[in-house]
Amino acid sequence: MNQEAKKPETSKLPESRPQRFTGIVTKAGKMAATATVTVERLIWHPKVKKQLKRMKKYLVHDPAAIAHEGDTVVIEKCSPVSKRKHFRVLSIAKKAAVKTVIEEEKP
Repeated sequence: MNQEAKKPETSKLPESRPQRFTGIVTKAGKMAATATVTVERLIWHPKVKKQLKRMKKYLVHDPAAIAHEGDTVVIEKCSPVSKRKHFRVLSIAKKAAVKTVIEEEKP
């Protein structure tokens, strides 16, 4: 028997891509190199026959501190950075609108 014919070729196996999500930064600048991103998804409820929103928060590695609150970012799964950080900021899809605070003049 030829044993080489029985072994599957590993080079032809499909490569898996890392998970990517798009979410909104809800906390940034409060932890070192970390941002909290809320990812929203829609599920179909079979009994009610409606789409429902489900949200999940991820701690994301952001060493350059490029993400600010309100930004829409793309995050990607990476090797664990800490106990709860398994994602990193890949890019910023949309910047948040800048809020300007105008101080009122006191008489």
